[in-house]
Amino acid sequence: MTKNFLLVCAVVLLSGCLPFSPERNRGPANGGIARSADGGQTFERRNVIDSENSLNQANITAIAVDPRQSDIVYAGTQRNGLYISRDAGAVWSLLPFEGRDVSDIAIDPRDSDIIYVASPWEGRGSLFRSADAGESWERIYVEPVSNTIVSTVTLLPQNPDHIYIGTSVNSSRKSAIVRSLDSGQTWDNILTESSTIEGISFDPFNPDQIYVHASSNRLLRSDDGGAVWEDFSRIRRDREDRYEGTVYSFFVHPRNAGELYVGTDRSLYRSDNYGDTWREVDIIGTSRGIPIRAISVSPVGGDQLMYASAQALYVLVRGEQWSITDTESRQVISVIAHDPLQSGVVYTGFHNVSE
Repeated sequence: MTKNFLLVCAVVLLSGCLPFSPERNRGPANGGIARSADGGQTFERRNVIDSENSLNQANITAIAVDPRQSDIVYAGTQRNGLYISRDAGAVWSLLPFEGRDVSDIAIDPRDSDIIYVASPWEGRGSLFRSADAGESWERIYVEPVSNTIVSTVTLLPQNPDHIYIGTSVNSSRKSAIVRSLDSGQTWDNILTESSTIEGISFDPFNPDQIYVHASSNRLLRSDDGGAVWEDFSRIRRDREDRYEGTVYSFFVHPRNAGELYVGTDRSLYRSDNYGDTWREVDIIGTSRGIPIRAISVSPVGGDQLMYASAQALYVLVRGEQWSITDTESRQVISVIAHDPLQSGVVYTGFHNVSE
């Protein structure tokens, strides 16, 4: 695929994977991507492609910040391809990537020229790898049937050669978590499921502790590297020890072992014991009953918990009070991505979702 790079580029351009234009996306015109340099207190729109095109109507599905040069940011979209910014989002360029729909992005922390992107190709879920910061690509995983996607990709922090991907359900109503231990040369199946895999996370200190968020309200965990799995969403708990509602987001704290968060259409919940029991977080009352689609904590600096509820971002200040930032968008916040090197720098991505 890399050898035929020019031919691929031609196919991509002819297939319509061009810079964003309003004719191909009918979302509200004040979404796209926003950047904050003060921990989410204020935001600035970062949507410029060129003098004629913008990301402000694009549905943003993934944002990844380079862990070594954090002015380099990647943005995946629904229907409009994969973009790169080399100046912290001030200007974006369309990468020569074959897919138009991007599900997820992962960057190798040892060599940030190595990027993995989940995107369907000719209707079949696929994972692509670039070794030159997105200028050329090879497909390293493909699903066996059409109308599938690779929905998420995660690299094991302690060894990024270990790649974990989750898939959507196929025509046989099966999905899977598939793992590579050699940067995508070979793969093995570690879990077969009956619902789409939404996310894969790891405990910050124990690489054998794996968490999976799947559709149909399923949360699974393994403490032996994926040999045995437990559906801990179905543990019998007293009413005060469980979360309620449909799960929209799941988050593992990047520094605290066993600290997990679940965002539902009821509220935000926290566990300090690896998901055995849960307590509702004391959030702003008017955000209860609205889906919480994104949760995050900065990997550097203070433990400022933040969550997105519709068009607003809530940040816990000094562990006691919430600051509220109205993003002034008609789209909902679908992605929160922190700068891994600069405390306080955070990006939000918007998606045209009807509440």
